[in-house]
Amino acid sequence: MSGFSWIKAVDRDGADDELNAAYGEVCRTDGSVHNMYQVFASRPDLLILADRFYRELLHNPRRSLEDWLQELIATHTAILCGCAYARDNHGSNFVDLLGDRERGEAMMAAMDTDSTPDPDDARITAIAAYTEKLTLHPGDMVETDVVALREAGLDDAQIFEVNQIVANFCYWARMLNGLGVTAEGEIIGMYGDPV
Repeated sequence: MSGFSWIKAVDRDGADDELNAAYGEVCRTDGSVHNMYQVFASRPDLLILADRFYRELLHNPRRSLEDWLQELIATHTAILCGCAYARDNHGSNFVDLLGDRERGEAMMAAMDTDSTPDPDDARITAIAAYTEKLTLHPGDMVETDVVALREAGLDDAQIFEVNQIVANFCYWARMLNGLGVTAEGEIIGMYGDPV
């Protein structure tokens, strides 16, 4: 229906008062609205809830994991789900926040080829294994999957955060893929350029 989704999407110019108010809460600092949010046009109430949970999870200063690691987990989940939209946006954020472009791009390339992002880092390796299993085989999860994270140095708050990021990005990937949402015409990542 739109150039970037299979259902009707409404931009700010076409939004009614309720939708415009919702867009005001979720827009980027430049006032633009992500394509993924524009497909919520028929349910602005759900847009606010979905965005609030996402922002509390990834952008709250109370988080227990480093911001680059949260973005790595989000990106890995997106890749496993085959979601180019989330992969490109959060992969860009991950590389920028890591602060080492060469290492970040190498880790992205590894994830893109179904490899562990950093096999020399026990914590990242354990998180990657947990992310892959929870994303692809959620019914097979067992207590030892959590024990492996703990043995790699994560505490329960960090384990919970990994779990919530994976679960939330499985939701977003399924929503985006199921509605055919692409990044056509929008800025990629928090620091990126227009597509």
